[in-house]
Amino acid sequence: MTTSTITKENYISIPKNEYIILKNIYELNKKQQDLTRIYEVEKNIETKNYKKVNIDDFINSI
Repeated sequence: MTTSTITKENYISIPKNEYIILKNIYELNKKQQDLTRIYEVEKNIETKNYKKVNIDDFINSI
């Protein structure tokens, strides 16, 4: 028994100004997520909340 699905992509048209605004919001959100990750890493480093791993084990885990 095989199941097949057909995907139909729907597109909408928006004015150029709204597109630019949405694109900027998206990019700002991405930057904010990156900054949040950096903050969390810095916080973990300050509190020494990390573990040491052998380099070979690290490479093998990738």
